[in-house]
Amino acid sequence: VLYNILPKSNATLLFSIDKSAYQLLAEQFPHAYFYSVETPVMEYLVEKSKLRETQKLYVYFHGCTIHVYIFNNGKLYFANNFTYTDINDALYFILQIWKSQGLNQLTDELHILGDLPKAESTINELHRYIRRIYQNNPVTEFGLKAEDAKLDIPYDLQIIIHRGI
Repeated sequence: VLYNILPKSNATLLFSIDKSAYQLLAEQFPHAYFYSVETPVMEYLVEKSKLRETQKLYVYFHGCTIHVYIFNNGKLYFANNFTYTDINDALYFILQIWKSQGLNQLTDELHILGDLPKAESTINELHRYIRRIYQNNPVTEFGLKAEDAKLDIPYDLQIIIHRGI
């Protein structure tokens, strides 16, 4: 079990890595620092979530996992992740978190990050329950050139490359 300190969030993120992979990497790169996929995303979202005074649920689609964070005025108060095989399972998980955390379907915001499967139909389905849904676009968010956006770089690495987090 490793950890990353998140100074902007005033939190520590615990994560695991396969022991043999860790030993191999640490032996080859003794001064390496290990980061969770979530570390740059969470630190970036702290700043991003301060833009408007609403609660924001961010969902980062990363492979077959969704990472879910809720921020209120730049303060992280919920983080979880879920592995899914069908997009309907992911939608159920998102809506269950929305409901259990008492988010307002008219005023609070849902932000979709990463590679959303079946994007148009998925967002249409979510609009049945949540009014304010935003799909973050790396081209405008990070000032990418259109050809760079086609490189299929995960959102967490885009944050590191373009924001230096």
